[in-house]
Amino acid sequence: MLVWTTSRKFVQAVRRSEGLEVKPPKKRSPRQGVSTGPPTKATGRNHVWSWDFVHDRTDNGGPLKMMTLIDEYTRKCLDIRVARQLTSTDVLSVLSEAIEEEGTPSYIRSDNGSEFIAHQGQQWLSDKNIKAIYIDPASPWQNGFIESFHNRLRDVPRNVVTT
Repeated sequence: MLVWTTSRKFVQAVRRSEGLEVKPPKKRSPRQGVSTGPPTKATGRNHVWSWDFVHDRTDNGGPLKMMTLIDEYTRKCLDIRVARQLTSTDVLSVLSEAIEEEGTPSYIRSDNGSEFIAHQGQQWLSDKNIKAIYIDPASPWQNGFIESFHNRLRDVPRNVVTT
C-alpha cells in the first residue's frame, strides 16, 4: 500500500489549479411555527394559555424535561408533566387533560419548539378551534408569564418534596 504525505496547503493549491471548489455549508434557517391568531393579552380565564419546557437534571445526572402549562390571566399552573423525554403526543395528552378539567382556551402561546410546531399538534389545535400564538425566535420576553413561572419553579429548594 502506497501512502503519500502532503500538506494542507499543497492540496489547496492543486484544488485551486484544477478549478475545484468546496461548496460552503447552507445556512440553516430556524423552523418557525405559523401563528393562527394575533399576539394578544389575556382578558379572562381560559382566554390565553402558555406552555413551555424546563430542563433539569436528577441528583445522579440524568436529564429531566418538565412541560408546564399555565393560564395567563389567572396565573394558575394547569399542569406540570415531568419525564426523561416528552414528544408532541405527550404534549397533546397534557393539553387534552387540562381542557377536560378547565375548559378550552381561545389561544395558546408557545415558542417554536419542535413539540409545539409539529403538524400533528397544529392539526389538533385547529380541530379544537384553538388559535396558536408563536413567539419570535430567541425572544423569551414575549412569553413572560411562563418564563416568570419557570423562575419561581427553579427557586423551590431541591431537597424539599412538595405534594
